[in-house]
Amino acid sequence: MLVLLATVGLLSLLHRDVGTMASHLVHQLHLNPEHRYLLLFLHAASHVTDAHLRLLAEGALAYAALRFIEAYGLWHRRAWAEWLAILSGCFYLPWEYYEVVKRAPLGAEIVLLLNVVIVLYLLSCRWEAWKSNGLAACSETSPPEVVVPPSISVGTLGGAMFSSALAG
Repeated sequence: MLVLLATVGLLSLLHRDVGTMASHLVHQLHLNPEHRYLLLFLHAASHVTDAHLRLLAEGALAYAALRFIEAYGLWHRRAWAEWLAILSGCFYLPWEYYEVVKRAPLGAEIVLLLNVVIVLYLLSCRWEAWKSNGLAACSETSPPEVVVPPSISVGTLGGAMFSSALAG
């Protein structure tokens, strides 16, 4: 849902001077415009074009659509959705690993470990389902009280909580 709101926000910036809006925002929040990251933000905002905004909005919309499709498939216990959850969980692993190696904060280590455990669980579930009856979803071969968790990663943590709340 947040990605859809971000899409609407990006589209609302079309045909506007984003650089001026960013400078005004920094001034209103009493931030130091000479700070390194704020300088990067202001530089990027002053060089953004309508084409960039459209491209970002289209990417965000495609990402949201993929997540909704994944949630639909997991909700309806489709095997393809479990594979999609595995792939989407694996997608974030290189970046999570890089964060652990680069800085090694405890939070990044926990997120990486959690994501690896969930991906391995989903892979083992798919393997057991494949051995027993081929293409059926894992939840069709598990006891009814077991809910297959969606992939939890930095990018999908909110969606995972939402879809698991719906499933439970």
